[in-house]
Amino acid sequence: GPIEVDISDIKPELSKSLAMPSRRMRISRDFAIGMCEVDNETFNRVLGQVERDESPEEFKENREKPNPHAAVVQCDWITAAKFCRRLSELEKLPEHEMCFPSLDKIQETMELPRDLLSRAGYRFPTDAEWEIGARAGTSSLRYFGGSARLSANYAWTIENAAGTCRPVGLLKPNDYGLFDILGNADEWCQNGYTWFQKFDVDGVVNDSADLHGHVRVRRGGNVLHRSAGTNYRSRWATHDFPAAGFRIARTIRSFEPTTPVKAADESALAR
Repeated sequence: GPIEVDISDIKPELSKSLAMPSRRMRISRDFAIGMCEVDNETFNRVLGQVERDESPEEFKENREKPNPHAAVVQCDWITAAKFCRRLSELEKLPEHEMCFPSLDKIQETMELPRDLLSRAGYRFPTDAEWEIGARAGTSSLRYFGGSARLSANYAWTIENAAGTCRPVGLLKPNDYGLFDILGNADEWCQNGYTWFQKFDVDGVVNDSADLHGHVRVRRGGNVLHRSAGTNYRSRWATHDFPAAGFRIARTIRSFEPTTPVKAADESALAR
């Protein structure tokens, strides 16, 4: 960073129903984003066994016999935020670098630091960071092309996953090396949903908008979605969702190494 990027600039010839005016968003920092979604084993090693919402029948197998390497799901935004805080603690980051308050204070009514995106602690990608990572320099509906015909090589959807979240990192990554950025589990973002609604078609919006909203953005699609509807344009706004998982991100400052963050930063777990 800093970087400005057009979003929602789907080529009309690819999908007239999705065509929208280009809008500019600005990211004013360097950042790293997890190569993979956080899996069950990593989640439990960092945060311990946490009771999550009952899943619907489609996720019965995920609840009763969770694959340790499958993307964690049934994870609300608050619980995922606790994971980010605990991982930051395991990395022995100082308090002034934490993006979330102490575990006992992480709740819907918490106050987040105003300089959250300047801190080095683990967090979720912003909506803009997620989209830049998902696109991997492309402008088509999907990073592997406009058509969904190749989806089975890149994304777990209802056609090839049958409603069961799969182990992360098995399919092909995008050109930035990110696995499962489409499909498998929905992914929480740092922003509240209203930030995208604040766009001015002729202006530029900083991606730090609406970091304190209570209804959060989910991106990427999941194993209950059809491949035809799974693309980087998709956004949802909820407090919780059975197929919700996440990947981590962090801000990288100029004096810090820029090694990509892998999955849930295994360096903290290897001790």
